[in-house]
Amino acid sequence: MALPQPPHCLSKFLFAVALVVMAPLSNGLFGGKEVDQDPLLARIPELTVAQVAARYAQRLGGDGALRDMDSIRLRLEIRRDSGDLVRMTVLKKRPDRVRIMFSQQGINITQAFDGQTAWVRNQGQGIDRIRHMDSEEAERFIRDAPIEHVLLHAERMNAELKMVGRVRHSNRPCYEIHAHFANGDRYELLIDAEEFVDRRISRIIRRADGYTRTDIIPSRFEYISGILFALRYVYFIDGKRDSIVDVVEATVNPGLIEEIFRIPATPNAVP
Repeated sequence: MALPQPPHCLSKFLFAVALVVMAPLSNGLFGGKEVDQDPLLARIPELTVAQVAARYAQRLGGDGALRDMDSIRLRLEIRRDSGDLVRMTVLKKRPDRVRIMFSQQGINITQAFDGQTAWVRNQGQGIDRIRHMDSEEAERFIRDAPIEHVLLHAERMNAELKMVGRVRHSNRPCYEIHAHFANGDRYELLIDAEEFVDRRISRIIRRADGYTRTDIIPSRFEYISGILFALRYVYFIDGKRDSIVDVVEATVNPGLIEEIFRIPATPNAVP
């Protein structure tokens, strides 16, 4: 399942609220004698990326449930360590439609992709402005638009997946897999080697002045309509905890229509 990640513009934050709680990061035991000498990792078989992805898909609900999932609606509460509370709604529909809605400082913000155009609308305090996302903003927004996890749709995301090896993370055995993108971005995934759920997702995003690292730690896993969701995410940005995201409602196949993702022709035409 794709993360209910906050969008790119909530001050560039909300798409990149970060996490790393007090639990340690992976301890970097990648292979060979070091793995063999660690009893936690020695019992874990070596798997390929494809084998991990297959077991991950089965844990999410299986091919049938994933195939039948046409759309999702998520209602989120984002509590930043600064004290701010943001409520957000995320709508996603196959193959790559997405619409995100939230309010910030009295402005209602909508971000969406309709399969062709990525757009933003700001409304409130006498403002009603619709614009196309710039190319870099649109590239990353569209990349994360699909419902599926990058492990399950790397080709659509133009990602190259590489198995790093078996690692220890918070006393759990994990497979570490990296997803590399042509623009220099990288996702580092820690997949639990026994339960096949995400233990940490790290996004290393290229910026003009270097890289920004966002670590995301999911928890509170629960099946909803046959699909496994993480109902809490803790975000860290560059090693400092920034926010906690709670999924307060998750609906599978809520009956979303194409029109809600389309850029409005006029300000009053937004669905």
